[in-house]
Amino acid sequence: MACTDKIGAAINSGCPTAQRGFAEEVLIGNYDEIATKTYDVNTALLSDVVMASTKKFYSCYMKTKKPFDGTKITGVEKLFSWLFDNETKIVIAGNNPANSALINTMVNGRFVMIFKQLGVEDNSKYPVMGIEVGLKVSAAEIVPYDDNTGWVVTLKEEMCESAGMFLFKTDIATTDALWTSLKA
Repeated sequence: MACTDKIGAAINSGCPTAQRGFAEEVLIGNYDEIATKTYDVNTALLSDVVMASTKKFYSCYMKTKKPFDGTKITGVEKLFSWLFDNETKIVIAGNNPANSALINTMVNGRFVMIFKQLGVEDNSKYPVMGIEVGLKVSAAEIVPYDDNTGWVVTLKEEMCESAGMFLFKTDIATTDALWTSLKA
């Protein structure tokens, strides 16, 4: 990461594109099944992701009024630099042996999630979490009679160099095609 203490661009507090949260579908993939990835923390852009042979990202749906509500990025000042933590939650509907087995396997893995922002048609359309270090399960809970009706799994990526990362390859049409090609 390049060291700088100078502002190099205007800071615009107005939002030229109306951002309306996330779509109900995100892609989730196993971090360790990524063959190659091309990203630059200075531009915050992930320009390519290639999965290992026969491996894909899977769709993860949150059919609620506010999908992936609570997703956040938190900056923390460390000794010589700032580092960032990414956090999101998914709900695995139901409490049954298959879901318990899924959670048992997830607690040992690392994951990448690619979100889709609503109302955005620029290089910030697809925020990515987990591409630097990998998202890990930091909590999993089920509460009977809760509105979530299933396991709430918290995924967290810690100590990232970038304050955010976005999937973007050349233009929106190419990026949309890349997002679609990653799906199982």
